[in-house]
Amino acid sequence: MYDLDADDHRALAGRGNFQRYFLFVVLLDFRIFHDRLMA
Repeated sequence: MYDLDADDHRALAGRGNFQRYFLFVVLLDFRIFHDRLMA
């Protein structure tokens, strides 16, 4: 039971890092797209 909880915490941490990385990539792509749109 405790091992499953530890795995869940690790999965949640990984998901948080993935969301942060995904948001960074989306913002970076949006900036590039915006610059190309304004040019």
